[in-house]
Order: sequence, then structure tokens, then C-alpha cells
Amino acid sequence: MTHVLNIHTSTLHKPVDEEETGLAVCGSLRGVPQARTQFVSEAELETYDGVARCGNCFEGTGGY
Repeated sequence: MTHVLNIHTSTLHKPVDEEETGLAVCGSLRGVPQARTQFVSEAELETYDGVARCGNCFEGTGGY
């Protein structure tokens, strides 16, 4: 599965739809410039340090 990573805050989000528009399910990326977001797979996440999962996109986690 592909997720949306806010590079500026190191927060991972679920994409709002299958077309990967860059917006998150929680809506918190609406005002974030596209240059600050990146699509990453689960495998790619292992290369990033300190990534937090959005609490509104993922159950059982803290965050926004």
C-alpha cells in the first residue's frame, strides 16, 4: 500500500483515494504544498527515521 508522507513534519497519512491525489484521508494535507509531500510504500518507510503515523488516518496511534 502506498501512503502519503509529509516530509516537513515526518508524518505518514493514508491517501484519500486510489488516484493518489496527495491529499490525506484526515484532510490535514489540504494546505500543504505538493513539494512537501511524497508517496512512499511500506518497504520504503524502513529508510526513513522518526516517521510518525497520523492518529486520524491510522487507528491506535497518536498525532493530529
